[in-house]
Amino acid sequence: MDSFKRQVIAKYLQNIAAMEQLTKIQDDLATLQKHHALRRQLRRATVAAEIVGIKIGNAALISAPIELLAEVGLRLKQASPYRPTLVAAFSNGYLHYGPPAAYYGKGGYEVTECLLAPEWRQRYEQKANQILRRL
Repeated sequence: MDSFKRQVIAKYLQNIAAMEQLTKIQDDLATLQKHHALRRQLRRATVAAEIVGIKIGNAALISAPIELLAEVGLRLKQASPYRPTLVAAFSNGYLHYGPPAAYYGKGGYEVTECLLAPEWRQRYEQKANQILRRL
């Protein structure tokens, strides 16, 4: 009886693993369909994004219309001439996640949910740093 129960449990665990894989595939397909619909609505290769900087005393605030991953925000803060520099994510729009280009080949949720080309970071940092220097 013990052997039979072990076989049943092993089969049950295999079924759970298969269901998890199917759920991930369904989620990936739903994300792909959502992104495809958003891109169809845009009908262009680029999207405008507003970046705003505010200086208050020795501090600065710079906006980001995306959810920056920590590496991107830290790099921006280090390059800023102001201490502290705060990054206001989700400001003036929401273009989903903003991972570094090196993350694109690794997959993961943030990359899957990213609507931007890998070059976005360079363009964003260039503009944000330009704004910070002009404050």
